[in-house]
Amino acid sequence: MHPHRGIGFKRLYTYETEKCGPLKSTSSDTNVEDLGGPTLKFFGTEESIQGYRNYNEDTFVHSEDFIFSAVFDGHGGSEVSSFLKNFYNDETIKEITELSGKVESEVLAEELKKSLIRADNDENVRKMAIRRGSTAALLLLNPRGDKIDFITANLGDSRIVLAKAGGIATDLTVDHKPKLERERRRVESLGGYVEWDNRIGGLAMSRAVGKY
Repeated sequence: MHPHRGIGFKRLYTYETEKCGPLKSTSSDTNVEDLGGPTLKFFGTEESIQGYRNYNEDTFVHSEDFIFSAVFDGHGGSEVSSFLKNFYNDETIKEITELSGKVESEVLAEELKKSLIRADNDENVRKMAIRRGSTAALLLLNPRGDKIDFITANLGDSRIVLAKAGGIATDLTVDHKPKLERERRRVESLGGYVEWDNRIGGLAMSRAVGKY
């Protein structure tokens, strides 16, 4: 995996699922936050809206129970995002989700990371990487008794957001944008540069699967 495509994690958000009392959120890089409100109840739905292009470059996948879900936003075409949709097939998703609720969240986070590395190193992606690529945003739920860990992994600027009643929204991922100082420093440390319009080779992201 090219060091330019380091995978971002903002993981281990933990939410109480007790019937009474406020919900609490913790993560590896934030303090405890009182979210308030009723018990979280999970259900799944999916929707994709095509933009101004004549074709849609976005794809998504999820397990039947929505324990795992992922979104891929292609650039330069839909080839890489379509590859990722096929890569995360039923067998691959089963390998990931069958560990949910059985192991520590750090283990699951590592499994998400390894899966993206395997995808990025695939021979088919290498052939497409000159002109095409895709973001990736993965979410895996890890039930732990009366709590649930939200484990995320992402490349690029597709974002996972937790939305609650009352207009409360919490970002569960951090975008990889060239305009961010930490991303700019990272690009320059690897011998690259960010253009005047905060792009890298015409792209408004600093990490991706395939072309970045």
